[in-house]
Amino acid sequence: MATTKKRITISLGDLEYAAVSRMAKVGGSPVSSVISELLAEVAPMLNSMADMAEQAIAAQDEVRSALRRAVDRADAEVMPQVQAVFNRLEELRHEMRKAADGVRDSAKAGLTAPASGPALKNPRPVITGVRNGQRRGGARGKKGVIFGCTCTMTAHERQENPACPVHFRRVRP
Repeated sequence: MATTKKRITISLGDLEYAAVSRMAKVGGSPVSSVISELLAEVAPMLNSMADMAEQAIAAQDEVRSALRRAVDRADAEVMPQVQAVFNRLEELRHEMRKAADGVRDSAKAGLTAPASGPALKNPRPVITGVRNGQRRGGARGKKGVIFGCTCTMTAHERQENPACPVHFRRVRP
């Protein structure tokens, strides 16, 4: 006889099948009837559980969409600033490349880069001094006065440095 009910195929473990077949034997009904009656008993509870699961998924979707909207707002606020910083870094990179190309070109041509900034207004001479100065004296082994400054100080500081052989002349033994 044909039926209008939905048919399903299920797989049961040994313990579950033994329990259902035992109930079917005691009640004198087929195994499929026992399973149908069990499902009919728990169907309202299954529907309630399905409703709660759907609500939880919907709530998660709402939370996700709210979070997505917050991220989009923050992105809209931050992106112009990030773009401005990126543009400024690109300008700086371009300026550095242009300056490096200029130095490279002048080095190839044998020129030096023009001085700029405070050094152009007030150049300070670098005095490295003479470490092995010329000696004035008589015979070869005789030590005389050493000529040439060995200090690297300014004129004011030299006046206070008696160790300088040029500014404080003396004959070393």
